[in-house]
Amino acid sequence: MSGGWICRSAIRTRARRRTRLGESRQFQIGRIRERTVTIQRQDPKCCELLIINACVLTVDEGRQVFACGAVAVEGSQIVAVGRSVDLEEQYRSQRVIDAEGAIVHPGFVEPHIHISQYHSRPATAVFQIPDAPFRYPSWKANLQPEDEYPSTQLGCIELLRAGFTSFVEPGTAFSPDTVASAAAAVGLRGWVTDAYLWDNSETLKIFPALISDELLERVPCNTDRCLGALGGELYRNRDSEALIKGHVAVYGEATATDELRTAAKACAREHDVTYTEHLCFAPAINDAEKARLGCSQVTKAHELGLLDEATTAVHMNMLEDEDEAVIVDSGMSIVWCAANYLAVAAQSGIRTRLPALCRHGANVTIGIDTPATTNPGDTPTIANLAAREAGDLMRATELLEMQTVAAAKSIGAEKDIGSIEVGKRADLVIRQPTAGTGSGFDPIYELIFYHRASNVRCVVVNGELVLDEGLVVGVDESAVAHAAAESCRHIIERIGMTPVHGWPVVE
Repeated sequence: MSGGWICRSAIRTRARRRTRLGESRQFQIGRIRERTVTIQRQDPKCCELLIINACVLTVDEGRQVFACGAVAVEGSQIVAVGRSVDLEEQYRSQRVIDAEGAIVHPGFVEPHIHISQYHSRPATAVFQIPDAPFRYPSWKANLQPEDEYPSTQLGCIELLRAGFTSFVEPGTAFSPDTVASAAAAVGLRGWVTDAYLWDNSETLKIFPALISDELLERVPCNTDRCLGALGGELYRNRDSEALIKGHVAVYGEATATDELRTAAKACAREHDVTYTEHLCFAPAINDAEKARLGCSQVTKAHELGLLDEATTAVHMNMLEDEDEAVIVDSGMSIVWCAANYLAVAAQSGIRTRLPALCRHGANVTIGIDTPATTNPGDTPTIANLAAREAGDLMRATELLEMQTVAAAKSIGAEKDIGSIEVGKRADLVIRQPTAGTGSGFDPIYELIFYHRASNVRCVVVNGELVLDEGLVVGVDESAVAHAAAESCRHIIERIGMTPVHGWPVVE
Protein backbone atom coordinates (compact mmCIF):
# COMPACT_ATOMS: atom_id res chain seq x y z
CA MET A 1 0.00 0.00 0.00
CA SER A 2 1.52 3.30 -1.01
CA GLY A 3 1.86 5.98 1.62
CA GLY A 4 2.15 3.53 4.50
CA TRP A 5 0.00 0.97 6.24
CA ILE A 6 -3.24 1.73 8.02
CA CYS A 7 -6.20 -0.34 9.13
CA ARG A 8 -9.06 1.52 7.51
CA SER A 9 -11.71 -0.54 9.30
CA ALA A 10 -10.46 0.89 12.57
CA ILE A 11 -11.62 4.36 11.58
CA ARG A 12 -14.77 3.59 9.66
CA THR A 13 -17.42 0.90 9.86
CA ARG A 14 -17.31 -1.64 7.10
CA ALA A 15 -20.63 -2.17 5.33
CA ARG A 16 -20.99 -5.90 4.89
CA ARG A 17 -24.15 -7.66 3.81
CA ARG A 18 -24.68 -11.08 5.33
CA THR A 19 -27.36 -13.56 4.35
CA ARG A 20 -27.98 -16.57 6.58
CA LEU A 21 -29.86 -19.59 5.24
CA GLY A 22 -30.31 -22.11 8.03
CA GLU A 23 -26.85 -23.09 9.30
CA SER A 24 -25.09 -22.16 6.06
CA ARG A 25 -24.42 -19.01 4.07
CA GLN A 26 -25.11 -18.52 0.38
CA PHE A 27 -23.77 -15.77 -1.83
CA GLN A 28 -25.03 -15.07 -5.33
CA ILE A 29 -22.07 -14.73 -7.66
CA GLY A 30 -23.77 -14.47 -11.02
CA ARG A 31 -26.40 -15.79 -13.45
CA ILE A 32 -25.64 -18.19 -16.24
CA ARG A 33 -28.48 -18.96 -18.70
CA GLU A 34 -31.14 -17.77 -16.28
CA ARG A 35 -29.72 -19.98 -13.46
CA THR A 36 -28.56 -18.60 -10.14
CA VAL A 37 -25.10 -19.90 -9.25
CA THR A 38 -24.27 -20.07 -5.55
CA ILE A 39 -21.36 -21.25 -3.41
CA GLN A 40 -21.67 -22.84 0.00
CA ARG A 41 -19.47 -21.36 2.72
CA GLN A 42 -18.53 -23.50 5.67
CA ASP A 43 -19.63 -22.54 9.15
CA PRO A 44 -17.07 -20.48 11.08
CA LYS A 45 -14.46 -22.31 13.10
CA CYS A 46 -14.15 -21.73 16.82
CA CYS A 47 -11.09 -20.33 18.57
CA GLU A 48 -10.40 -19.11 22.09
CA LEU A 49 -9.02 -15.68 21.15
CA LEU A 50 -9.46 -13.57 18.04
CA ILE A 51 -7.58 -10.30 17.61
CA ILE A 52 -9.03 -8.14 14.82
CA ASN A 53 -8.43 -4.76 13.17
CA ALA A 54 -4.72 -4.84 13.93
CA CYS A 55 -1.58 -3.75 12.15
CA VAL A 56 0.06 -7.18 12.41
CA LEU A 57 3.87 -7.25 12.18
CA THR A 58 4.36 -10.97 11.63
CA VAL A 59 8.19 -11.01 11.31
CA ASP A 60 7.64 -14.28 9.42
CA GLU A 61 10.03 -15.47 6.73
CA GLY A 62 8.50 -13.11 4.18
CA ARG A 63 8.28 -10.28 6.76
CA GLN A 64 4.60 -9.77 5.97
CA VAL A 65 2.73 -6.86 7.48
CA PHE A 66 -1.08 -7.02 7.53
CA ALA A 67 -2.25 -3.42 7.50
CA CYS A 68 -5.66 -4.51 8.75
CA GLY A 69 -4.96 -7.97 10.04
CA ALA A 70 -6.15 -10.52 12.53
CA VAL A 71 -4.74 -13.39 14.57
CA ALA A 72 -6.67 -16.43 15.80
CA VAL A 73 -5.48 -18.39 18.82
CA GLU A 74 -6.58 -21.81 20.02
CA GLY A 75 -4.99 -23.29 23.11
CA SER A 76 -1.34 -22.29 23.19
CA GLN A 77 -0.96 -21.92 19.44
CA ILE A 78 -1.63 -19.49 16.63
CA VAL A 79 -4.10 -21.13 14.24
CA ALA A 80 -4.60 -18.35 11.69
CA VAL A 81 -3.02 -15.09 10.58
CA GLY A 82 -4.35 -12.94 7.81
CA ARG A 83 -6.61 -10.09 6.79
CA SER A 84 -9.12 -9.11 9.42
CA VAL A 85 -12.02 -9.18 6.96
CA ASP A 86 -11.23 -12.84 6.17
CA LEU A 87 -10.63 -14.12 9.69
CA GLU A 88 -13.74 -12.40 11.00
CA GLU A 89 -15.75 -14.47 8.53
CA GLN A 90 -13.84 -17.69 9.21
CA TYR A 91 -13.71 -17.67 13.03
CA ARG A 92 -15.94 -17.20 16.05
CA SER A 93 -14.31 -16.75 19.41
CA GLN A 94 -15.02 -16.69 23.13
CA ARG A 95 -12.93 -13.51 23.36
CA VAL A 96 -12.56 -10.95 20.58
CA ILE A 97 -10.14 -8.05 21.01
CA ASP A 98 -10.59 -5.18 18.59
CA ALA A 99 -7.12 -3.68 18.28
CA GLU A 100 -8.61 -0.53 16.71
CA GLY A 101 -5.73 -0.25 14.27
CA ALA A 102 -3.00 -0.72 16.88
CA ILE A 103 0.18 -2.68 16.31
CA VAL A 104 0.25 -6.39 17.17
CA HIS A 105 3.72 -7.90 17.19
CA PRO A 106 5.51 -11.06 18.35
CA GLY A 107 6.41 -10.94 22.01
CA PHE A 108 9.94 -9.65 22.43
CA VAL A 109 12.48 -12.17 23.70
CA GLU A 110 15.00 -10.87 26.27
CA PRO A 111 18.01 -13.12 25.54
CA HIS A 112 20.24 -12.11 28.44
CA ILE A 113 19.08 -10.64 31.75
CA HIS A 114 20.32 -11.27 35.28
CA ILE A 115 16.75 -11.07 36.43
CA SER A 116 17.18 -12.24 40.02
CA GLN A 117 19.22 -9.05 40.56
CA TYR A 118 16.53 -6.77 39.16
CA HIS A 119 15.75 -4.95 42.38
CA SER A 120 19.38 -3.85 42.76
CA ARG A 121 18.62 -0.86 40.54
CA PRO A 122 18.09 1.66 43.39
CA ALA A 123 21.60 0.94 44.71
CA THR A 124 23.35 1.34 41.35
CA ALA A 125 24.68 4.84 42.05
CA VAL A 126 26.75 3.53 44.93
CA PHE A 127 28.49 0.96 42.74
CA GLN A 128 29.31 3.46 40.00
CA ILE A 129 31.27 6.08 41.96
CA PRO A 130 35.09 5.96 41.68
CA ASP A 131 36.75 3.96 44.46
CA ALA A 132 33.35 2.86 45.74
CA PRO A 133 33.54 0.98 49.05
CA PHE A 134 31.03 -1.52 47.67
CA ARG A 135 31.01 -3.40 44.39
CA TYR A 136 28.08 -4.93 42.59
CA PRO A 137 29.19 -8.50 43.44
CA SER A 138 28.61 -7.67 47.10
CA TRP A 139 24.94 -7.23 46.28
CA LYS A 140 24.83 -10.47 44.32
CA ALA A 141 26.51 -12.39 47.13
CA ASN A 142 23.80 -11.31 49.58
CA LEU A 143 20.87 -12.59 47.51
CA GLN A 144 18.80 -15.30 49.19
CA PRO A 145 15.77 -17.11 47.72
CA GLU A 146 13.46 -14.73 49.59
CA ASP A 147 15.21 -11.90 47.70
CA GLU A 148 15.40 -13.56 44.29
CA TYR A 149 11.66 -14.29 44.22
CA PRO A 150 10.29 -10.70 44.45
CA SER A 151 13.21 -9.38 42.41
CA THR A 152 12.42 -11.79 39.59
CA GLN A 153 8.72 -11.01 39.73
CA LEU A 154 9.40 -7.28 39.61
CA GLY A 155 11.61 -7.80 36.57
CA CYS A 156 9.03 -10.01 34.88
CA ILE A 157 6.28 -7.44 35.36
CA GLU A 158 8.42 -4.69 33.86
CA LEU A 159 9.34 -6.96 30.95
CA LEU A 160 5.66 -7.65 30.31
CA ARG A 161 4.86 -3.97 30.36
CA ALA A 162 7.56 -3.36 27.75
CA GLY A 163 6.24 -6.02 25.38
CA PHE A 164 8.47 -8.95 26.35
CA THR A 165 7.01 -12.43 26.67
CA SER A 166 10.15 -14.43 27.52
CA PHE A 167 13.62 -14.10 29.00
CA VAL A 168 16.87 -16.02 29.45
CA GLU A 169 18.58 -16.14 32.86
CA PRO A 170 22.28 -16.78 32.08
CA GLY A 171 23.45 -18.54 35.23
CA THR A 172 23.69 -16.00 38.07
CA ALA A 173 20.63 -17.01 40.06
CA PHE A 174 21.55 -18.93 43.20
CA SER A 175 18.14 -20.61 43.18
CA PRO A 176 16.92 -21.37 39.63
CA ASP A 177 13.83 -22.97 41.18
CA THR A 178 12.95 -19.66 42.80
CA VAL A 179 13.38 -17.76 39.53
CA ALA A 180 11.32 -20.37 37.68
CA SER A 181 8.40 -20.29 40.11
CA ALA A 182 8.42 -16.49 40.31
CA ALA A 183 8.37 -16.08 36.53
CA ALA A 184 5.72 -18.75 36.03
CA ALA A 185 3.43 -17.00 38.53
CA VAL A 186 3.63 -13.80 36.46
CA GLY A 187 3.13 -15.80 33.28
CA LEU A 188 6.39 -15.27 31.41
CA ARG A 189 8.22 -17.86 29.37
CA GLY A 190 11.83 -18.35 30.48
CA TRP A 191 15.02 -20.37 30.51
CA VAL A 192 17.19 -21.00 33.59
CA THR A 193 20.51 -22.73 34.14
CA ASP A 194 23.04 -23.72 36.78
CA ALA A 195 24.48 -21.05 39.08
CA TYR A 196 27.94 -19.58 38.52
CA LEU A 197 29.79 -22.27 36.62
CA TRP A 198 33.37 -21.00 36.79
CA ASP A 199 36.64 -22.61 37.80
CA ASN A 200 39.38 -20.08 37.03
CA SER A 201 39.59 -17.27 39.56
CA GLU A 202 42.81 -15.77 38.14
CA THR A 203 40.88 -14.00 35.41
CA LEU A 204 38.57 -12.38 37.92
CA LYS A 205 41.52 -10.59 39.51
CA ILE A 206 42.04 -8.69 36.26
CA PHE A 207 38.56 -7.17 36.41
CA PRO A 208 37.60 -6.84 40.10
CA ALA A 209 34.19 -5.37 39.27
CA LEU A 210 33.02 -8.94 38.61
CA ILE A 211 33.92 -10.44 41.95
CA SER A 212 33.94 -10.13 45.74
CA ASP A 213 35.23 -12.39 48.51
CA GLU A 214 31.65 -13.06 49.64
CA LEU A 215 30.62 -14.17 46.17
CA LEU A 216 33.57 -16.55 45.85
CA GLU A 217 32.70 -18.05 49.22
CA ARG A 218 29.18 -18.87 48.05
CA VAL A 219 30.18 -20.16 44.61
CA PRO A 220 33.85 -21.22 44.66
CA CYS A 221 35.85 -21.45 41.45
CA ASN A 222 36.03 -25.23 41.53
CA THR A 223 35.96 -27.64 38.60
CA ASP A 224 34.42 -30.54 40.53
CA ARG A 225 31.59 -28.34 41.84
CA CYS A 226 30.80 -27.10 38.34
CA LEU A 227 30.96 -30.49 36.61
CA GLY A 228 28.67 -31.90 39.30
CA ALA A 229 26.11 -29.15 38.78
CA LEU A 230 26.27 -29.13 34.99
CA GLY A 231 22.92 -29.75 33.30
CA GLY A 232 21.01 -29.62 36.56
CA GLU A 233 18.12 -27.61 35.09
CA LEU A 234 17.59 -29.65 31.91
CA TYR A 235 14.98 -31.89 33.52
CA ARG A 236 12.51 -29.07 32.89
CA ASN A 237 12.63 -29.80 29.17
CA ARG A 238 10.88 -33.16 29.55
CA ASP A 239 7.60 -31.26 29.65
CA SER A 240 7.14 -29.72 26.21
CA GLU A 241 4.37 -27.48 27.58
CA ALA A 242 6.44 -26.06 30.45
CA LEU A 243 6.79 -22.29 30.44
CA ILE A 244 10.19 -22.46 32.15
CA LYS A 245 12.88 -24.62 30.56
CA GLY A 246 16.57 -25.24 31.02
CA HIS A 247 19.69 -24.46 29.04
CA VAL A 248 23.45 -24.83 29.55
CA ALA A 249 25.74 -21.91 30.36
CA VAL A 250 29.10 -21.27 31.95
CA TYR A 251 29.86 -17.83 33.33
CA GLY A 252 32.56 -17.33 30.73
CA GLU A 253 34.72 -14.24 30.22
CA ALA A 254 37.77 -16.52 30.62
CA THR A 255 36.61 -17.77 34.03
CA ALA A 256 36.12 -21.36 32.81
CA THR A 257 38.89 -23.80 32.01
CA ASP A 258 38.97 -25.61 28.68
CA GLU A 259 37.82 -28.73 30.53
CA LEU A 260 34.71 -27.05 31.88
CA ARG A 261 33.85 -25.29 28.62
CA THR A 262 34.12 -28.44 26.50
CA ALA A 263 32.18 -30.48 29.05
CA ALA A 264 29.41 -27.87 29.09
CA LYS A 265 29.21 -27.79 25.30
CA ALA A 266 29.11 -31.60 25.20
CA CYS A 267 26.26 -31.57 27.72
CA ALA A 268 24.36 -29.05 25.63
CA ARG A 269 24.83 -31.12 22.46
CA GLU A 270 23.73 -34.30 24.20
CA HIS A 271 20.49 -32.68 25.37
CA ASP A 272 19.89 -30.59 22.25
CA VAL A 273 19.94 -27.22 24.01
CA THR A 274 21.96 -24.06 23.57
CA TYR A 275 25.32 -23.34 25.17
CA THR A 276 25.99 -19.78 26.38
CA GLU A 277 28.92 -17.87 27.86
CA HIS A 278 30.07 -14.28 28.31
CA LEU A 279 32.88 -13.60 25.84
CA CYS A 280 35.03 -10.58 24.92
CA PHE A 281 33.39 -8.27 27.45
CA ALA A 282 36.14 -6.35 29.23
CA PRO A 283 39.16 -4.93 27.38
CA ALA A 284 41.57 -5.79 30.22
CA ILE A 285 40.53 -9.45 30.24
CA ASN A 286 40.53 -9.63 26.45
CA ASP A 287 44.08 -8.21 26.22
CA ALA A 288 45.34 -10.62 28.88
CA GLU A 289 43.74 -13.61 27.16
CA LYS A 290 45.07 -12.63 23.75
CA ALA A 291 48.58 -12.43 25.20
CA ARG A 292 48.20 -15.77 26.98
CA LEU A 293 46.63 -17.65 24.09
CA GLY A 294 48.52 -16.09 21.21
CA CYS A 295 45.22 -15.70 19.37
CA SER A 296 41.80 -14.14 19.83
CA GLN A 297 39.26 -15.59 22.25
CA VAL A 298 36.96 -16.34 19.31
CA THR A 299 39.70 -18.32 17.57
CA LYS A 300 40.33 -20.30 20.76
CA ALA A 301 36.61 -21.06 21.20
CA HIS A 302 36.51 -22.23 17.57
CA GLU A 303 39.53 -24.48 18.10
CA LEU A 304 37.82 -26.04 21.13
CA GLY A 305 34.78 -26.88 19.00
CA LEU A 306 32.47 -24.61 20.95
CA LEU A 307 31.05 -22.55 18.10
CA ASP A 308 28.04 -23.69 16.10
CA GLU A 309 24.39 -22.77 15.55
CA ALA A 310 23.53 -23.82 19.12
CA THR A 311 26.11 -21.54 20.76
CA THR A 312 25.42 -18.03 22.02
CA ALA A 313 28.19 -15.63 23.03
CA VAL A 314 27.22 -12.61 25.09
CA HIS A 315 28.90 -9.20 24.55
CA MET A 316 31.61 -9.74 21.87
CA ASN A 317 32.80 -6.16 22.32
CA MET A 318 36.37 -6.77 21.10
CA LEU A 319 36.77 -8.66 17.85
CA GLU A 320 39.64 -9.20 15.41
CA ASP A 321 39.35 -9.12 11.63
CA GLU A 322 39.76 -12.89 11.41
CA ASP A 323 36.95 -13.42 13.93
CA GLU A 324 34.24 -12.15 11.59
CA ALA A 325 34.34 -15.05 9.12
CA VAL A 326 34.46 -17.57 11.99
CA ILE A 327 31.34 -16.03 13.54
CA VAL A 328 29.33 -15.94 10.32
CA ASP A 329 30.41 -19.37 9.08
CA SER A 330 29.75 -21.09 12.42
CA GLY A 331 26.14 -19.87 12.59
CA MET A 332 26.57 -18.94 16.25
CA SER A 333 24.46 -16.26 17.92
CA ILE A 334 25.61 -13.09 19.65
CA VAL A 335 23.80 -11.11 22.32
CA TRP A 336 24.89 -7.48 22.12
CA CYS A 337 24.39 -5.68 25.42
CA ALA A 338 24.77 -2.18 24.00
CA ALA A 339 24.50 -0.31 27.31
CA ASN A 340 27.40 -2.23 28.80
CA TYR A 341 29.34 -1.92 25.54
CA LEU A 342 29.15 1.86 25.99
CA ALA A 343 30.05 1.64 29.68
CA VAL A 344 32.93 -0.83 29.44
CA ALA A 345 34.34 -0.97 25.91
CA ALA A 346 33.51 2.22 24.02
CA GLN A 347 35.13 4.42 26.64
CA SER A 348 38.38 2.54 25.93
CA GLY A 349 38.23 3.54 22.28
CA ILE A 350 36.78 0.25 21.03
CA ARG A 351 34.20 0.43 18.25
CA THR A 352 31.64 -2.31 17.91
CA ARG A 353 31.56 -4.48 14.80
CA LEU A 354 28.21 -6.06 15.60
CA PRO A 355 25.88 -3.90 13.44
CA ALA A 356 28.02 -4.68 10.40
CA LEU A 357 28.22 -8.37 11.36
CA CYS A 358 24.44 -8.46 11.57
CA ARG A 359 24.18 -7.25 7.97
CA HIS A 360 26.81 -9.78 6.91
CA GLY A 361 24.67 -12.67 8.09
CA ALA A 362 25.53 -13.19 11.76
CA ASN A 363 22.65 -13.83 14.14
CA VAL A 364 22.91 -10.81 16.43
CA THR A 365 20.35 -9.94 19.08
CA ILE A 366 20.22 -7.30 21.81
CA GLY A 367 19.99 -7.79 25.57
CA ILE A 368 19.62 -5.86 28.80
CA ASP A 369 22.34 -7.70 30.77
CA THR A 370 22.61 -6.29 34.29
CA PRO A 371 19.23 -4.69 35.12
CA ALA A 372 20.99 -1.62 36.49
CA THR A 373 22.14 -0.59 33.01
CA THR A 374 18.81 0.23 31.37
CA ASN A 375 15.04 -0.21 31.33
CA PRO A 376 13.28 -2.96 29.40
CA GLY A 377 12.24 -1.48 26.10
CA ASP A 378 15.13 1.01 25.88
CA THR A 379 17.65 -1.41 24.37
CA PRO A 380 16.79 -0.67 20.70
CA THR A 381 17.37 3.06 21.15
CA ILE A 382 20.62 2.43 23.03
CA ALA A 383 21.79 -0.01 20.34
CA ASN A 384 21.02 2.52 17.64
CA LEU A 385 22.94 5.25 19.46
CA ALA A 386 25.84 2.87 20.15
CA ALA A 387 25.99 1.96 16.48
CA ARG A 388 26.08 5.62 15.51
CA GLU A 389 28.83 6.23 18.06
CA ALA A 390 30.81 3.55 16.20
CA GLY A 391 30.13 5.18 12.83
CA ASP A 392 27.33 2.80 11.86
CA LEU A 393 23.56 2.66 12.26
CA MET A 394 20.76 0.22 12.99
CA ARG A 395 17.54 0.17 11.00
CA ALA A 396 14.24 -0.26 12.80
CA THR A 397 13.59 -3.49 10.90
CA GLU A 398 16.93 -4.90 12.07
CA LEU A 399 16.21 -3.97 15.67
CA LEU A 400 12.77 -5.60 15.52
CA GLU A 401 14.32 -8.78 14.14
CA MET A 402 16.97 -8.68 16.87
CA GLN A 403 14.30 -8.71 19.59
CA THR A 404 12.15 -11.41 17.98
CA VAL A 405 13.38 -14.03 15.49
CA ALA A 406 17.09 -13.50 16.22
CA ALA A 407 16.57 -13.63 19.98
CA ALA A 408 14.44 -16.75 19.67
CA LYS A 409 17.19 -18.45 17.65
CA SER A 410 19.78 -17.52 20.28
CA ILE A 411 18.02 -19.79 22.79
CA GLY A 412 17.06 -22.46 20.25
CA ALA A 413 13.36 -21.57 20.27
CA GLU A 414 12.95 -20.22 16.73
CA LYS A 415 10.51 -22.99 15.78
CA ASP A 416 8.18 -22.01 18.64
CA ILE A 417 8.38 -18.25 19.16
CA GLY A 418 9.73 -15.05 17.65
CA SER A 419 7.18 -14.52 14.87
CA ILE A 420 3.44 -14.60 14.32
CA GLU A 421 2.90 -17.72 12.24
CA VAL A 422 0.45 -20.60 12.19
CA GLY A 423 1.66 -23.41 14.43
CA LYS A 424 3.86 -21.25 16.63
CA ARG A 425 3.17 -20.50 20.28
CA ALA A 426 0.82 -17.60 20.83
CA ASP A 427 3.25 -15.11 22.40
CA LEU A 428 1.78 -11.79 21.25
CA VAL A 429 1.66 -8.14 22.24
CA ILE A 430 -1.19 -5.72 21.48
CA ARG A 431 -0.22 -2.06 21.67
CA GLN A 432 -2.53 0.81 22.52
CA PRO A 433 -4.35 2.32 19.51
CA THR A 434 -3.29 5.77 20.73
CA ALA A 435 0.41 4.87 20.72
CA GLY A 436 2.68 6.77 18.34
CA THR A 437 1.22 9.00 15.66
CA GLY A 438 -1.32 6.47 14.44
CA SER A 439 -0.61 7.52 10.85
CA GLY A 440 0.28 4.01 9.77
CA PHE A 441 3.13 5.38 7.65
CA ASP A 442 5.89 3.28 9.24
CA PRO A 443 4.64 1.25 12.23
CA ILE A 444 7.93 -0.64 12.56
CA TYR A 445 9.90 2.57 13.11
CA GLU A 446 7.30 3.87 15.54
CA LEU A 447 7.22 0.61 17.49
CA ILE A 448 10.99 0.43 17.89
CA PHE A 449 11.80 4.03 18.67
CA TYR A 450 8.66 5.63 20.10
CA HIS A 451 6.57 3.00 21.86
CA ARG A 452 7.23 2.51 25.54
CA ALA A 453 5.88 0.41 28.40
CA SER A 454 2.85 2.68 28.79
CA ASN A 455 1.79 1.74 25.27
CA VAL A 456 1.22 -1.98 25.93
CA ARG A 457 -2.46 -2.89 26.17
CA CYS A 458 -2.48 -6.71 26.27
CA VAL A 459 0.14 -9.45 26.36
CA VAL A 460 -0.52 -13.08 25.47
CA VAL A 461 1.93 -15.81 26.51
CA ASN A 462 1.35 -19.38 25.41
CA GLY A 463 -2.21 -18.45 24.48
CA GLU A 464 -3.02 -16.96 27.90
CA LEU A 465 -3.73 -13.29 28.53
CA VAL A 466 -1.19 -12.38 31.19
CA LEU A 467 -1.56 -8.61 30.81
CA ASP A 468 -5.15 -7.63 30.08
CA GLU A 469 -6.12 -4.03 29.36
CA GLY A 470 -2.99 -2.82 31.15
CA LEU A 471 -3.42 -5.00 34.25
CA VAL A 472 -1.18 -7.93 35.20
CA VAL A 473 -3.42 -10.96 35.63
CA GLY A 474 -1.40 -13.51 37.62
CA VAL A 475 -0.03 -11.52 40.56
CA ASP A 476 -0.80 -8.48 42.70
CA GLU A 477 1.53 -5.80 41.34
CA SER A 478 1.46 -3.67 44.47
CA ALA A 479 2.29 -6.68 46.66
CA VAL A 480 5.21 -7.56 44.37
CA ALA A 481 6.52 -3.99 44.45
CA HIS A 482 6.24 -3.90 48.25
CA ALA A 483 8.06 -7.24 48.66
CA ALA A 484 10.82 -6.17 46.28
CA ALA A 485 11.29 -2.86 48.10
CA GLU A 486 11.48 -4.63 51.48
CA SER A 487 14.05 -7.07 50.14
CA CYS A 488 16.07 -4.22 48.65
CA ARG A 489 16.13 -2.38 51.97
CA HIS A 490 17.21 -5.50 53.85
CA ILE A 491 20.14 -6.12 51.50
CA ILE A 492 21.22 -2.49 51.77
CA GLU A 493 21.19 -2.85 55.55
CA ARG A 494 23.14 -6.12 55.45
CA ILE A 495 25.83 -4.59 53.25
CA GLY A 496 25.83 -1.29 55.14
CA MET A 497 25.33 0.94 52.13
CA THR A 498 24.41 4.62 52.28
CA PRO A 499 23.24 6.92 49.45
CA VAL A 500 25.91 8.93 47.63
CA HIS A 501 23.81 11.82 46.31
CA GLY A 502 24.69 13.96 49.36
CA TRP A 503 21.37 15.76 49.44
CA PRO A 504 19.60 16.17 52.80
CA VAL A 505 16.69 13.79 53.34
CA VAL A 506 13.86 14.87 55.63
CA GLU A 507 12.17 11.88 57.27
